Amino acid sequence: MSLDKTTDPPTEEAQLAKQQPTEPPKSFWATLMPVVACGAGLFSDGYINNVVIILPHLDSTYGIEALTKSPRSLAPSSPS
Repeated sequence: MSLDKTTDPPTEEAQLAKQQPTEPPKSFWATLMPVVACGAGLFSDGYINNVVIILPHLDSTYGIEALTKSPRSLAPSSPS
C-alpha cells in the first residue's frame, strides 16, 4: 500500500470563486445597527415588564387614589 495520494488540481470555476468575494464587506455602522436595535428592543421590553409588575403592587399598597391624584392633593393641608 502506498501512502501517496494525488489530488486533482482545482477546476477553473473553483479558482474564480476563491478569487472573487461574493459581496462587499459591510461598513462599521451597517454591522453595528442590528446590535443597537436588538439592545434597544430588549431594554424597552424589560422596562415595560417592570412597569406592569410595579403598578399592581403600588395599587395594593397605596390604593388607586394615590396613583391617579397629584401629590399636592394628597399632602396634608397646612394650618392657615
